[in-house]
Amino acid sequence: MRNLLAFLLFVPSLCLAQLPDYVPTTDLVIWLDFEESDPTSCSTGTSLECEDYYSFGTDRLGGNALITGNSCFHLPEVQSVNSDWTFSCWMKTGSQSGIGNLFREHWDGGNWLRFEGNSNSTLTFRHGTLELTCGNGSGFFDDEWHHIVAVSASDHASVYGDGQLLASGAPAPPIEWNEPFLIGSALPPGASLGSGCAERLNGQMDDIGIWNHALDSSEVLALFLGNPLEYGCIDATACNYDEAANADDGSCTYGCLYCG
Repeated sequence: MRNLLAFLLFVPSLCLAQLPDYVPTTDLVIWLDFEESDPTSCSTGTSLECEDYYSFGTDRLGGNALITGNSCFHLPEVQSVNSDWTFSCWMKTGSQSGIGNLFREHWDGGNWLRFEGNSNSTLTFRHGTLELTCGNGSGFFDDEWHHIVAVSASDHASVYGDGQLLASGAPAPPIEWNEPFLIGSALPPGASLGSGCAERLNGQMDDIGIWNHALDSSEVLALFLGNPLEYGCIDATACNYDEAANADDGSCTYGCLYCG
């Protein structure tokens, strides 16, 4: 996938006041929460293209989510600048027959983050010549909401699931495709946007974010937890357990005679 820095040229403003406080704002290209009645605004005021082919379900917080099985949602074509970027989303599916894309650009040997297979599905991230495969992708097929992140950096590429690192590998130069960037589906050669989309995720997606830099593991964790990180000792059996902390800082102490 091409880096999306040039997409900022299309963004007149990011409505950061509408962003949750745990969302990193540095180099944020777009945040899609689908809470507007028209998803072409999607908390950004950008000129997204949806081809009038989308529908909403209910997200994990009672708001709107994109029903990917009924949608052909895509971002405009952009130019590549460098290889550092991050794609983040929440997704929900009970089952997947064949391929289900979280994003895809270009059909033959393109760039994608997708589930492949059926009962033994894998989660695969392809970027340039790099392909990371995470086993047991079907573990996400429980009709519950899960957080998935793909990161490309100058020295690594990684995939996270529910805040945990699933796979990591050496980086690869991005391949530039001057084609739409599809969310939740793919576009076969010669097909038209809209009813021509294929390989849809059989479910829903929400809170889709794209950044022009590689988020670190703590930023990924904050997106999953839905709260800014508060570092401290998070082991309840430790003497210095901190109830307010949600991220471990390595400070836990044990074996004390009195904790108070």
